[in-house]
Amino acid sequence: MRVSLLSENLQNKILFLNHAISTRSQLPILLNFLIEAKKGKLTISATDLEIGISTEIPAKIEKEGSVAVPAKTFIELTGTILLDKITLEATEEGLVLTGEKTNTIFQTAPAEDFPKLYEEKGEEILTLKKEAIANDFSKVVFAASSDSERPALSGVLIKEEKEGFLLVATDGYRLSLKKHALKNVQKTKSKDPVSLIVPSRVIRELIQMEKDTGGSDVAVHASAEKNQIVFSASDTTLVGRLIEAEFPNYEKIIPTDFSTKTVFNKE
Repeated sequence: MRVSLLSENLQNKILFLNHAISTRSQLPILLNFLIEAKKGKLTISATDLEIGISTEIPAKIEKEGSVAVPAKTFIELTGTILLDKITLEATEEGLVLTGEKTNTIFQTAPAEDFPKLYEEKGEEILTLKKEAIANDFSKVVFAASSDSERPALSGVLIKEEKEGFLLVATDGYRLSLKKHALKNVQKTKSKDPVSLIVPSRVIRELIQMEKDTGGSDVAVHASAEKNQIVFSASDTTLVGRLIEAEFPNYEKIIPTDFSTKTVFNKE
């Protein structure tokens, strides 16, 4: 493998990829980035088996190939490189990074040991507009629980209704619900009503991905068989596992009458 690229393009993507790197993994390969140069594209991937992220980076592919490199040291070094053209080349000694004032060799691991982010994307069910991601999800995801022992409460319910979509999250003490959410969403091939529980961590990464990709639309694929959800933007893909649990009956939690009601001017 041998590729040439601008360090700026690499630095713009690498920090978001780091969100998927495991810090306490018993599998050493999960502490690595997978770097692939194939079909004229340079793709870097990371996963901790709960979420996975891959992104394409503009580059000149001189020789195809793939290799895994330690994520922490790769981030630390590439973050210090001034804006410059760099070359990445896989050799018997490791991955050689060469720049105008830089020459470094990274230890590598076999690319074959790196787990696939997904076998197939599954059925495309939605196309999310950037406004829906930035505005709607941020208004509910904060209420989700961080307790993994109660799986249903650690996710955000996305439910299709006649009036549009409903987003709900609760940790058992507070609840955030948004009706008529995801406006201008484009429903694609799926005819069945959408009802998914997506881990709150995946939703938070989706919000960040929307910022990093410049606000492009996001295609959503879901596979009940593989129990996964895939969000694909212009050059970045986010993969997560769906939560298989029954979401609490949120309608019973919301009071139907009040002893006192106050109306405020929003502004």
